[in-house]
Amino acid sequence: MDNDRNDIIGAEADTIVGGELQLFDRVQTTERFYCWKPYIPMRCVSLIQGDPQTGKSTVARAIAAALSNGSPLPPNGEQNEPKRVLLQNAEDDFSSTIVPHLKTLGANMSNIARNEPPRGKTAGYLRWLAPLA
Repeated sequence: MDNDRNDIIGAEADTIVGGELQLFDRVQTTERFYCWKPYIPMRCVSLIQGDPQTGKSTVARAIAAALSNGSPLPPNGEQNEPKRVLLQNAEDDFSSTIVPHLKTLGANMSNIARNEPPRGKTAGYLRWLAPLA
């Protein structure tokens, strides 16, 4: 069995072709924080999926607007600190649809961004998502 393992990941137990393996016994657990508990964890990708024409984009923008200005979210209705939001959308136009809708919802537009990095610079937006000071 050990020989099979070495064939798959190489003689060095922590390497694999194209990357590295991290054994779970070496992962340090951390506390999870939420933008909207228990639905949207912070610093994680959250997706909304469903059938066409069921309001997914409207819900996503309403959540983004509330998070951006610290408005309460159901069901507890607690006031929150404003948070930064990275909003991705593959269907709607930003200038004619998304931005006007966010403004109508009262979003803090300086806390909402989309990912459109220049070629070769794909990680710069991650620094922007750091918690507000």
